[in-house]
Amino acid sequence: MPAETATVGQLRSRHTCRAIYQACDILVPIYQPWASGMRTVSPLQRLVQLALLAATAGLAVVNGLPVTPFFDSISYILYLFTRGSSLIAGDVLFYGTTGFIAVMTLLVGGVPAAVYERIRGLQESTPVSLGIWLAATGLLALPALRSATGLW
Repeated sequence: MPAETATVGQLRSRHTCRAIYQACDILVPIYQPWASGMRTVSPLQRLVQLALLAATAGLAVVNGLPVTPFFDSISYILYLFTRGSSLIAGDVLFYGTTGFIAVMTLLVGGVPAAVYERIRGLQESTPVSLGIWLAATGLLALPALRSATGLW
């Protein structure tokens, strides 16, 4: 609508909205990833990242299975830490050991990826860093994969 045909009330409301928008823009800046140096991610790249994360989590769960060679020793160490608790029973210790090994596999496997991201100065994970995380988790899960498949 041209300014000549607008009524005074319409002009006032336009200027009020503009003033409110400018005040809000100063108080709460609009999220603009390209202005802050962050990059936008395409849906295909996001799908690749999610697939890499799912594969990493799957390998960590496989490493937490009772077929891993370290399961008994880690279970015994966890038993030593929790033997005074009345809430820990045999099944809870068994599943707790599985969860503990899986979580520690994720944490230790993420260290090389974190070092890579730190060296490169990245603010968020890329498919390369997620691939490093997957490879490190795969190396940690290799003994469990060997005993689970029986091929090696």
